[in-house]
Amino acid sequence: MAMMNGAGRQLVLNGEEAAVIRQALVTCAQLISGAGGHGAQASTLLAEVTRRLPGGRSPGGLLYDIGLAIDYLDSAAAAWSAR
Repeated sequence: MAMMNGAGRQLVLNGEEAAVIRQALVTCAQLISGAGGHGAQASTLLAEVTRRLPGGRSPGGLLYDIGLAIDYLDSAAAAWSAR
């Protein structure tokens, strides 16, 4: 699978590398979702932390971005295996 890195260069991942990245993204989504479910104080802290990240996203916005990244990895893998 090929994608662009931050420097605008093509980055090529094999299936195993893509699977590791996908699992890390799933784990991040689970941590964000889980932290938000531990009361108002945890939700407020989570929102403060995610808004300090580059792009200043809300926890829900960050989960959306993570979901898109997972979908991208899944669709690229499906397209690659169909060849």
